[in-house]
Amino acid sequence: MHPVLFRIPAVNFELRSYGLMIALAFLAATLTASLRSRRAGISPEHIMDLAVYLIVSGVLGARLLYVIQNWSELAHWWEAFFVWRGGLVFYGGIIAAALAAVIFARLKKLPFLPFLDTIAPSVALGLVLGRIGCFLNGCCFGRPTNLPWGVVFPPGAFVYTNSVYLSAAGDPVTYPTPIHPTQLYSMALAVAMYVLLEWAFRKKRTFDGRIALLFGFIYPVGRFLIEFLRGDSPSVFVGMTMSQNLSAVYFVFNLFLYLRLRAWSRGNVP
Repeated sequence: MHPVLFRIPAVNFELRSYGLMIALAFLAATLTASLRSRRAGISPEHIMDLAVYLIVSGVLGARLLYVIQNWSELAHWWEAFFVWRGGLVFYGGIIAAALAAVIFARLKKLPFLPFLDTIAPSVALGLVLGRIGCFLNGCCFGRPTNLPWGVVFPPGAFVYTNSVYLSAAGDPVTYPTPIHPTQLYSMALAVAMYVLLEWAFRKKRTFDGRIALLFGFIYPVGRFLIEFLRGDSPSVFVGMTMSQNLSAVYFVFNLFLYLRLRAWSRGNVP
């Protein structure tokens, strides 16, 4: 765990690993999407322009959902803007970024579904780097485990104050104790998604939107399962965490879109 990579006391500057990895994630996603765009008949310049909107909207949306979920944990209201310290919820970012992409595509009169297919693999790549940032920062941690790959975070990590298992009824947990490296589980999921989506993008597509839909099927299922191992996610509705509820909604919505697009591609939708 290395939340701060280095400090320059003379100018009161510190480079935080989470902020650096998020910046690298957006850079890698933008560059790979622009290289991929020509295959979809989209100008790389449009991808570069869109990246600005996606970065701003994605970070704002992800931070907003985190703040809504964790408002009581903020010592001061202005800490809601301290993005570089960690605290982004992917679903908030993807909802806001999707809305920004819709608006951008309509304004530029671009084909929206090929646009999404071009971006989808790069979103998975960005998740790889983002989850490395989570691991270095110590956030998005797992529940206690006896498995040999359990990790122990040092004093001062988020697990010491944000764990939902601090006072579990009948079996209180004290830290330090080994916990699931759920950040690395999520990173592995993102790596697999990136490889699969990149491969699928190069294959002949039966209809536009298929790559984005493939992302929309894999990610919510993987996220739903990993949430069972998270140690910082309390249940909020029907015994499920916020992310599990959003995963279920995302999957169902994605299934609806898949059935509609497949029917439309076959000429069965007027």
